[in-house]
Amino acid sequence: RRYPDILVHRLVTDLLMKRAKAKDAKGRAAVDKKSQVFASTGTRRSPWGGKFTSEIAAHCEHCNKQKLAAKNVQEDSAEIFLALFLQRNSYEADAVVLDLNGPKWMEVLLIEFGIEVRVWFGEDNSIKTKWNAQSKKMEVFPAPPPEERKVRKGTEPIAVLSNFDKIRVSIYTVFNESTMKADIRGRVIF
Repeated sequence: RRYPDILVHRLVTDLLMKRAKAKDAKGRAAVDKKSQVFASTGTRRSPWGGKFTSEIAAHCEHCNKQKLAAKNVQEDSAEIFLALFLQRNSYEADAVVLDLNGPKWMEVLLIEFGIEVRVWFGEDNSIKTKWNAQSKKMEVFPAPPPEERKVRKGTEPIAVLSNFDKIRVSIYTVFNESTMKADIRGRVIF
């Protein structure tokens, strides 16, 4: 992680040396350009040539790939440990609706953890949902008795959800055998 910083500092040093020509008392150059050693190359070779610039670009690209890989591993590791914790305990957290896209599920952002979780409405037997495609809102109703399949007309929804609403969810882990991965899911708390 420190290597990119060193590259940048050496290039800045070289740039400052190039721009600020040190002068002695008589106004002559105080540094002999032929004996000048550049910090970024460690030699008298200028860092501003085409070959060196392409080498620096390749180093920077490699550093960026490594940084992104390290970030992804860190995020995946945190998610794995959260999934392991949730296998034994469910947890209630505040969330923001990110993608309310139909009657089957919605994507929420868990504010406390900074991760996205899918909430499947079909997994919650205590509610029924009605998607309004025109207003892009989800009406949530209490589930009707088992002998009735649909919510009665005139029944008031217990919630009307839309994108960017703040809600409360209970999160838990489900093992997905097809992906061999523990999925973190949520259930809306009303």
